[in-house]
Amino acid sequence: MKVVRLIRVMSMKSLPIVHALREEAALVAFREAVAAWRPHVNLLCNIAGIGGGGSFVAGPREEWERTFETSWLGVYYSTRAF
Repeated sequence: MKVVRLIRVMSMKSLPIVHALREEAALVAFREAVAAWRPHVNLLCNIAGIGGGGSFVAGPREEWERTFETSWLGVYYSTRAF
């Protein structure tokens, strides 16, 4: 939340919301919240990602699927929603 504090110090307006990046419906709901807050978006930061860690080959498949879903689908769903 350092970014949010910096934006507020600079007297800029922001709408920080934590949401589920792997759920398209959550991102559509976020888009609706943004539209209700401001009719026009000047800057959308589409940043999604989590660290996986471990071996890509030997590590648990579920861990890499979760990492991929968050890192790829989070950005993909956000872009489509906006």
